[in-house]
Parts: sequence; structure tokens; C-alpha cells
Amino acid sequence: MITKNGAVIAEKPEFKDEFLYEVLRYEDGVYLFFEDHINRLKFNLEKCGKFYLFEKAKLCLNSFIPNFNRRSVMLIVDRDDIYVTDFDIREVTDDERAHGVDTDLYDFYREEPELKLYRKKFKEDIAHKMEEEDLFEFLLVRDGAISEGSRSNFYYLMDGILYEPPKKNSLPGVVKKNLYKLLKEEYSIEIREKELSKEGINNIDGAMLSGTGMDVVPIKKIGDKVFSGKDYEFTLEIAKKFREYIEKYKLNMKG
Repeated sequence: MITKNGAVIAEKPEFKDEFLYEVLRYEDGVYLFFEDHINRLKFNLEKCGKFYLFEKAKLCLNSFIPNFNRRSVMLIVDRDDIYVTDFDIREVTDDERAHGVDTDLYDFYREEPELKLYRKKFKEDIAHKMEEEDLFEFLLVRDGAISEGSRSNFYYLMDGILYEPPKKNSLPGVVKKNLYKLLKEEYSIEIREKELSKEGINNIDGAMLSGTGMDVVPIKKIGDKVFSGKDYEFTLEIAKKFREYIEKYKLNMKG
């Protein structure tokens, strides 16, 4: 289903490249972390000089009910029109959540990484390449260092410390914000910003991803590097804990 300015339309229109968008996760009648997504949408509209569309966009999203229970929902800002549509995504399997996913590196420089702009050709190319190589995600390499995933935030662990790439090189993540809230509530883990070079992958002991469609997922493999040991096991625990965090969030939202 797709709506334009709040009304259902029959066909999905063709959008120009690099349109502004926001993706939310809908589970059991609840938009996960709705206010955080709305705040990010507000920031992006302000950044692009389209803040006058904020209330209209919020209204269109609030009135949209997906066709099925577990869906991803995309809000698209194209000129002065607001589109909302629901769609299937590549779900994380129980085995992947329990043991981690396979990833590899992909050289890509994204201008204005803090803006959530849809780059159609890049999305199509990388989705095809992931399917071709049977990978869950590509980690984007910018100036020789990992910046983020193609559709996710990236984290790595060394000696019990959680690191993230410099924030200036990655999209502010809604799931990331809630992950850090969980880590603060449940663990006394230290979090630092630090670049990770391609060569530095051999020195780390664990890694994970977060994103709207996947929530928090441990990484089993980056290229030829396979993780094991204490830090890897900790990423499995964090991923499990975050699903529990989501279930509590949904219960609280239902009152």
C-alpha cells in the first residue's frame, strides 16, 4: 500500500534520486521508537530547507496503518509531496541472531553522511552484490577506514570496550540511541569513538550492526576474519538483550 499526502494511490510513482526519507519498523501495532524517528525527520527537513512540511509528514505517518503486522514503513519527501509505503525487508533469521552474520568491505564515499538521503543506484548495486555474494551486509570504507554499514551502524569490541567509527562519518541511528540506553542500563561498558582501518580488523575480537530493519545483530565474519571468544560472545548477548528491550517497549506503548 502507498499513500500520497494521506490518500491511498494505485501505483507507486517514480522518484528522483537522493530523495529525503525515513524508515520505521512496525511490530504488533506499534511503530518502534516513533518519537526518535520523528525527531530525526524534523532534523533532516530543517537541514534541507523543508521544515514547513514537518507537520504534514507527521500527520501522514500517524494515519498510515501497514497491511501486515511486521513491516518496514518508508516515508518519502518528494518536492512538496509526502508518500508513505510499507514493504518487505530481508529479515534476520533466528540462526543469524544467535550466531552472527557474514559481512565484507565495500569502498564508498558518502557525502553529507548525517543526512538520510536515498541513493537509488547505490542501493540497487549493493543489494545485488550482497545477494550475489550471499552476504548480510557490506561495511562501507571511507578514506581507508570503516564508517558504517550500507544500511546500518557499525560497532566493534576490543578487550571489553565498545568502539564506534567517528560520528561525523555516519548517519545518526535511532536504534543506536536505544542500544546505548540499554548498555547504560544493563552494563558498565565503556563506549569510545575510534577509526578502524581495514587492516585493523585482524586486531578486534567482536563486532555488530544496528539498524531499523534489523535492530541489533552480531557479526560472525568480516571478509576472511571469523570472530570467536569473549567479545564475540558478548555481542550475541547484547543482540538477545536488545530484542527483550524491544518487547518491553511495545508493551509500554500499548499501555
